[in-house]
Amino acid sequence: MKVLVSFVFCLATLYSQTAPPPSTPNTLPNLPDNTPYAKYADGTVLTIGDVRGLLAAVNNPQAANDVQGFLNQYGVMRKLAKLAVSDKLDQEQPTKEQLEFARVLTLFQAELTHRSNPIVQLDDEKAYYEQHKADYKQVKTYAIYVAFSNAGSGSVDAKVLTEEQAKAKAEKLLDQIHKGADFKKLAKENSDDDASRAKDGFFADLKSSATGVPDSIRNAIFALKEGETTGVVKQPNGFYIFRAESMTYQPYEEVRDEVDRSLKQARFREWFEGQQEGTKAALLDTKNSGK
Repeated sequence: MKVLVSFVFCLATLYSQTAPPPSTPNTLPNLPDNTPYAKYADGTVLTIGDVRGLLAAVNNPQAANDVQGFLNQYGVMRKLAKLAVSDKLDQEQPTKEQLEFARVLTLFQAELTHRSNPIVQLDDEKAYYEQHKADYKQVKTYAIYVAFSNAGSGSVDAKVLTEEQAKAKAEKLLDQIHKGADFKKLAKENSDDDASRAKDGFFADLKSSATGVPDSIRNAIFALKEGETTGVVKQPNGFYIFRAESMTYQPYEEVRDEVDRSLKQARFREWFEGQQEGTKAALLDTKNSGK
């Protein structure tokens, strides 16, 4: 990668070191790609499209704001590059290997980009959605939270429990739930989370793809069936008890963009893994070489 970076951005570096800032911006005009734009003394003509491509490769804001200065420096590079070929430097080490590696890596990246956005059909998307429907499950979740130690409970008049006390309280509440106690009523009366307690313990309409949710909580909730309650789930500052109030699936129309991305990623991954077959180098026995 270091070789390619040096190869691609050498013009940007040269330009930034040698070209004075223009007094007024000299940007590329908005014309068709096939419009002739610049001509060098050796007769080479660059079109608007050629220059756009060069600017995209260099990706240097200063060059884009001073196209004249950029092309002047590129002209110097072209001349020296031709001299290097005349001196057959492109056939000598390490230049020969650097050029080949840069070429291979550039084409490798171009092919990855080309293959990364495959065309998928609507029927394929719908089939993928049905096959991976569990990924689009959402659970209406209620919770009771019992804080411990110095984590605080969010209520100024609430007693802060030790971890042992909090666990005992949570287990006692869980036992009451198993015996038929109303989960929402217990949450309203006992939960140390002000936000959910104000909503009778409502925690979230949790999606399996939700970010920012600890795996221990996600796994516990999505292992439930509708109407079931988890055991006591420990977190750094407290214990949770979760209830899966109801379970639904996001409709295909609502998650179509996500399905499209996931299917394309799956197909790209499958294609790339297939391309890795037969690519491992077998190191040859060199012990007797040269004898």
